[in-house]
Amino acid sequence: MKEREVITTALVNTGFETERPQVLVPLNLARALSLWPPPDNAYLIELGTAGGPIREYVVPNSVQITVITDDRETRDIVCDAVISHIEEEVIINDKLSEELGIVILAAG
Repeated sequence: MKEREVITTALVNTGFETERPQVLVPLNLARALSLWPPPDNAYLIELGTAGGPIREYVVPNSVQITVITDDRETRDIVCDAVISHIEEEVIINDKLSEELGIVILAAG
């Protein structure tokens, strides 16, 4: 598979709790990363949301994430992509934010 690079913004959601580092990607970004249609190693999971349960595909170890700011970059972290057909923003989960060294100072 051809490697692709996308620079985008992301939200950190400590309520997006999993056992592994994961990033939720909207369907249009999944297409840009060649993760849609889902590859053979993808699997379906059921996620609990405020609007009720939804089923989404997880593609294990499929993306490499680096946070880039004006004055530094984090180390690269390989994580699972959760492909969302509902969400429009990229969302970093609790484990991935920890691996990236993200510290939330003022949530409001």
